[in-house]
Amino acid sequence: MFALTLTSLAFACQDPTALVARLRTAAPSELAAAAAAVEAAGEPALKPLRALRDDTKDADLRARIEQVLGGIELQHPGGLMLAFTRGETTACELYVWQDGHEVQITHEALMENEPALAPDGKHLAYARAPHHHDVGAHPILLRELASGKEQELGKGRSPCWSRDGTLAIARGSTIALRQLGNANDRSIGEGLGELSHLQWSPNGRFLAAESKDGIVVLEAATGAMHVRLDGTPPDCSSLYNFSLGDSLVAMVSGNGPYDWDVFVTAIADGAPARKLTRASFRHGMASLSPDASCLLSLQSTPDASGYAAYVLEVREEAEVAPREVFASASPLLRASWSPEGRFVVFASADETLQLLHVRSGRTRALAKMQVGYGSATVWFAPSVWFANGRAMPKVAVAEK
Repeated sequence: MFALTLTSLAFACQDPTALVARLRTAAPSELAAAAAAVEAAGEPALKPLRALRDDTKDADLRARIEQVLGGIELQHPGGLMLAFTRGETTACELYVWQDGHEVQITHEALMENEPALAPDGKHLAYARAPHHHDVGAHPILLRELASGKEQELGKGRSPCWSRDGTLAIARGSTIALRQLGNANDRSIGEGLGELSHLQWSPNGRFLAAESKDGIVVLEAATGAMHVRLDGTPPDCSSLYNFSLGDSLVAMVSGNGPYDWDVFVTAIADGAPARKLTRASFRHGMASLSPDASCLLSLQSTPDASGYAAYVLEVREEAEVAPREVFASASPLLRASWSPEGRFVVFASADETLQLLHVRSGRTRALAKMQVGYGSATVWFAPSVWFANGRAMPKVAVAEK
């Protein structure tokens, strides 16, 4: 964040519109102070900042504005809630973080994993296992956050919510769908083999799952198969993970352990996958933005000395250059985007949850998590919910 000086503090007492105007008119030596003053003004400066950004054709000015917007929007993201795990071996518990306040919601001395916050922000689905070696189907629980009341929904894997409140659970060779408030399931996907790692498209039309033959994309309304995508493009032997958009799928595929790339493919007709990365990396996890214009890739650095977070633009031409946005990342934990694509939550290498403002590249540390030991640590990836103007829901503290 910009350092506040006496000059910037004086600016902060002015009308936000006048402060924003100084980003255009200030002398080069005063730009840093002017930017700090606008950022210190906080939320009242957002409207004139956005207006100036959208109106200007000056690329340098637009870049300065994005930096200031990033600082303000990170502190005022519009309501943010996270569900995440902390603990090891047989005592991996669930926590909820709400705009800076942290609550532990389970005390089971078991492995809580696969948290999935409902779109109303009032319910949480998750799995419970006896220990980290249990990699099969687990009991899936639905928790009402305000009361702490729980309902067991049978065994399964990979609970995830559509934007309209439909919960999908992988149950062997089928997918169970359940609406909030409805006690009955609807099954789809019969005959497709063992299914795992479910994901909804942002518009709720498609539901995708990983099978032994690749990525199966289903029409959620009917359960009919829309397309089956090959998770192993040419010169690849393995699929590590995928991310589903309304019209695209992004995949991390390659030849383990140190030869991975990001591919994208259209789901309209199952066209051949196109490689997006210029150079293979050691390991990684890719997550598409809601509009599929870019993705966040958590992957090894070019010198293979560690892992970093990169934004890759999804363009027609192949093999785009990544933009590093954070110098440390966990390549095992899937990132989560806000619905409008302004923010991404991801885990840094020390398992601190970071909020990334995509346009500016600025970040804010949110909470410290801890994943349970085990090979499939994607089970422990955090779930993220953005209020988008709604009141933050109540969360009951767990009884020990």
